[in-house]
Amino acid sequence: MTSDHDATLGQSPTLPTWVVQWIGPTPSTNAELAGQVRDGCPPYTVVVSREQYSGRGRLDRGWYAPPGAAVAMSMAVPIAEYPQWGILPLVVGVSVVHMVEHMGGQAQVKWPNDVYVQGKKISGILVEVVADMAVVGVGINVSQSGETIGVDTAISLAMAGIEVPHEQVVEGFLRQFGEDIGHLRSLASAQMLLGTYRQMSSTLGREVEIFADEQDSITGVALDINDDGHLMVDVDGDVRAFASGDVFHCRPVDQ
Repeated sequence: MTSDHDATLGQSPTLPTWVVQWIGPTPSTNAELAGQVRDGCPPYTVVVSREQYSGRGRLDRGWYAPPGAAVAMSMAVPIAEYPQWGILPLVVGVSVVHMVEHMGGQAQVKWPNDVYVQGKKISGILVEVVADMAVVGVGINVSQSGETIGVDTAISLAMAGIEVPHEQVVEGFLRQFGEDIGHLRSLASAQMLLGTYRQMSSTLGREVEIFADEQDSITGVALDINDDGHLMVDVDGDVRAFASGDVFHCRPVDQ
């Protein structure tokens, strides 16, 4: 493992102390950190790369971060310290939105694991459990242009008018995430954070198509996010809870 530089963030006794490792090109920061967790790395270890060439999203889809254009980072979060850890993917989304707002932009969360700016995807999230840790992966598009981003459904901070170095993105996100995961220490506080997530959501109130796998889909109206972080959908009058799935926004529902 090669390292550009390491850093320690967060010295407050109430916030995590992140130990940040900047590494060179990697197949996957989640896979790299998962290996470190199995080898006994300390909680709050963070692995960051400017180039990820074999990352995974939902349903094992590939996630590629071209050289120098995005940041891919993974954090080791000790599950035992956060009884409400089950909504971690939603917390990460809230933290990315807060980070973008602090940089002068606007963003929304798209249930369950994406963040959008100007109607286009800027960040994706993947959480995996390894031993007694949650390995929390997030990718953020930083400096791509309209010509280099590759697809017209994605956007970068630079394309949104936010020109910042990669180090500032990592530091800004980790400081915000360190504050937000504190809400997972109690049920009442977690419910408060879910209220924030609902306010940030671009999914609620829309007709959505949900794919549980590559073939089967269900269409309905997204009504709410319940206390477990599940999406509540009205499917022809039957309200159903979805713990996961690929969601496609169809249209807003007339009020």
